[in-house]
Amino acid sequence: MYEGLDSLHVERRGEVLWVRMDKEKRPNSDLARVFREVNGDADTRVVVLTGAAEKAFCVGGGGAGSWKTEAEHNAYWFGGMQLARDLIIS
Repeated sequence: MYEGLDSLHVERRGEVLWVRMDKEKRPNSDLARVFREVNGDADTRVVVLTGAAEKAFCVGGGGAGSWKTEAEHNAYWFGGMQLARDLIIS
């Protein structure tokens, strides 16, 4: 799990999964993938998101990835974010 992520550094500390995002490498698809994998990871109880920027950091849903259409991008990105929300509530 959590391998082959080009834009994220993932480190497990007990039941906490630390995810550091590198905005320069456009973490959108990797971040959605992490949340999908967390859903099946019984060893992770908390995900901490951090950024690698020196001054400020913001990750949004924009940017082009390997998707052919914007609708494909949105379905993948927002599907992963909905899954993250569901995990937080449950």
